[in-house]
Amino acid sequence: MLVFVVGVGLLIVWQVREPLLSALDRCPVRRNRLPLFFPFLQLFVWVAAMWLLGEILKKTLASRPESTMQFAQNLVVAALEVVMSAFFVLTARFAFVRGLKGFGLRFRTIGKDIFWAAVNLVAAYPAILLLLWLTIQAGRLFVGPDFELQKHQTLVELQNAATAIKIFLIIATLFIVPVFEELLFRGLLQSTLTAYLARPWASIALTSMAFAAMHPGTHFFGIFALSCCLGYAYEKSGSILRPIFIHVLFNSASVLAALLFEVT
Repeated sequence: MLVFVVGVGLLIVWQVREPLLSALDRCPVRRNRLPLFFPFLQLFVWVAAMWLLGEILKKTLASRPESTMQFAQNLVVAALEVVMSAFFVLTARFAFVRGLKGFGLRFRTIGKDIFWAAVNLVAAYPAILLLLWLTIQAGRLFVGPDFELQKHQTLVELQNAATAIKIFLIIATLFIVPVFEELLFRGLLQSTLTAYLARPWASIALTSMAFAAMHPGTHFFGIFALSCCLGYAYEKSGSILRPIFIHVLFNSASVLAALLFEVT
């Protein structure tokens, strides 16, 4: 409740100081030479590779326990995302004007980015929670009283995994996933759309729809709100580290809630 109240207060202060439609009028420009299809191609490669690797593992480990299958899938996906993240950074090094600095990978701003990441996330939480609550209410109205939000598969596995696997899942969820997804969705996709549309809020909205569509369907509107927060933080600061830290903090809260739920 305290986080909700503080978040609402931050949103009110933000709107008084910087109205929504004009908040990004003077945001930093990230010029790049990427064709419009490039980030969508990377998104396709990621999804296709995950599907293909999953099918290979199913056939290879068909006789193994389900827990072994799940761990192998998570390990392979994590390795894929590490490799693709390195490729994204290399791409940014050559495709963005001023290289990695133009991309927003500036480590001298880490302290500032961590602080504002926490502020941005707290400010976004009321909208995220409200949209998830409205999703539940709509689901119970149209589907039935037993309607619930889908559980994220990784969080379910985290609650039931052995200690070694649990540690790996936590590392992947808190570090590998946020870095990969922010480099892809904010760093490449949003930057490219902004360069073509010249309208930051439009590129944030389109990127957020794509980002939310990659998550469980019942979480769409809540994840969309989170993604808008991530996109705003990137455009406003010009630092890719800020949305990465917001993502890390959000995933940390989700993991902590899953672990506490397991204990209780």
